[in-house]
Amino acid sequence: MEREGEVKLDLLYYKEGTAWSQEEVAKVFQYGAKKHGRNDWKSRESKVFLESHLRHLNHIIQGSTYDVESEFRHVHHAIANLLMFAERSREEMFERFRKEGLEECSKKD
Repeated sequence: MEREGEVKLDLLYYKEGTAWSQEEVAKVFQYGAKKHGRNDWKSRESKVFLESHLRHLNHIIQGSTYDVESEFRHVHHAIANLLMFAERSREEMFERFRKEGLEECSKKD
């Protein structure tokens, strides 16, 4: 039985979901970990990932499917970059709140 407000993560994994694309994005993360070091992305500024996301989108718009260096699809690089941007920008926001003395702001997510 589904509970109101419950996040349904299983919708990402089932056949009618995005399992194949998630696996491809995981491969991009593995590639990045090998190239840059595991969790290296956590020390970078969020804007780096947004810029990279936009570069991959630009390649897609220009008709290119695969990244020449990694041989993975640009769309999966773009998704990986957007995920890292989302995580890092969230952390940067909370770091800024802490620095500005806004301790009372709770982490809602």
